[in-house]
Amino acid sequence: GLAQYTVEHSHYGETDMAMLLALALALWLMAAAADGRRRGLFVLAALAAGAAAATKFTLWLLLPPIMALGLTLKPAGSERHPLRSAAGWALAGLAAFLAGFVLMMPEVLDGRWFLDALAYERARVFGEGSLNLGPFGADPGMRRSLHTWDLLRHARTLGAGWLLLAALGLPDLARRERRRFWTLTLLFPFLFLYYWIYRAPWVRSQEFMVFLPGLALLAGLGAAAGWRSGRLAMRPAVLVLAAAALGGSAINGCRAASLFAWTDTRVLARRWLQNRLTAGRGVAAESYVESAWPGVAREPPIAADKVERLGLPALSGQGAEYLLRAASITGRGLRHPLTQAL
Repeated sequence: GLAQYTVEHSHYGETDMAMLLALALALWLMAAAADGRRRGLFVLAALAAGAAAATKFTLWLLLPPIMALGLTLKPAGSERHPLRSAAGWALAGLAAFLAGFVLMMPEVLDGRWFLDALAYERARVFGEGSLNLGPFGADPGMRRSLHTWDLLRHARTLGAGWLLLAALGLPDLARRERRRFWTLTLLFPFLFLYYWIYRAPWVRSQEFMVFLPGLALLAGLGAAAGWRSGRLAMRPAVLVLAAAALGGSAINGCRAASLFAWTDTRVLARRWLQNRLTAGRGVAAESYVESAWPGVAREPPIAADKVERLGLPALSGQGAEYLLRAASITGRGLRHPLTQAL
C-alpha cells in the first residue's frame, strides 16, 4: 500500500487499482488452495483470477497457472484415478476462470461487439507503441531493450531495502515446503516477465504493479529467512532492511500523494482561457491537454498531436494562434527511446 505507483494510481479513475486488488486476491486464494489442497478454495481462486483478467486483459496470463494448479492439486480422494482427477480439476479451473471473467465483464457475451472492440484496441495500442519508438518502431530488439530498461527504472521506485529483501527471499523458494506454490511464485511471474519484455506493445507503471504482490511475497520470505538463520548479525540486518524498505516506500508514496494536492495545470489553463481568450481566436491542443479547453460556446481546438512533428507553419495554416502544450510528454517518437536524445 505504500509503494509509489500504488499511491499514484489510487488517485485515477481507472481499472489499475481494481486489477491489483483482484490479482492479490487471486494469488492469495491460489496459495491457500495449494497449501490445503482444498477444492473449494481452488474454484474460488479460479473465479478471482478470471475476474482479475477482466480488469486487465494481460492477466489472462493467470489462466496457465490456474490450470497447472488444477493438474497438481491432488485433493483428498483423487488417489484412485489421479489422471482423471487432474484433468477434471484443470477443466474445472478453466470453467471457473471463464465464469469469473464473464461475471466481471458481461459485455463479452455480445461476441461480435467484444471481438471488434478487442481488434480495435489491439491495433490502437500496438500502433501507439510503434509511434512512441519513432524510427525504431519496427525494431524488436529496441523494444525489448527499452522494456528491460523500464523494468529496472520502475523497480528503483521500491528502494534498495525492498529489493534486497526480495533477493534474500529467492533462495527460500527452493525449500521443500515452498515448492507446492510454484504456480504463483515461479510460473506466473516468469510468464508476465516474458510478456513484459517480448510481447507487450508498451510498458508503464500500471503494468509494473503486476509485479508488486510477488515482490512483496519475496521480501516477506527474505525477512523471515534472515530472521530464522540463527546468525547473530542477521536479525539486526533484517530489521535495518525492513525499516529501509518500509521507510523508502513511505517517502516515495508520500511524495506521489503530495503532487495531487496541487491544482492540475490543465484546470489552471482552462480558467485562464475562460477569462482571457476572446471568441474567434484559433487554438491548437496537443494530445492529453484537450481538457484544458473551455469548450463552452467555442469551436473545438485544432488537434496538434506533438508540435515538433507537425511544425508551427502547419498549425498556423489551420488558423491556430495559440498552442496548448503537453509539457510533460516529450517523446512520442521524437526522441531516442533509450537516450532521450532528439
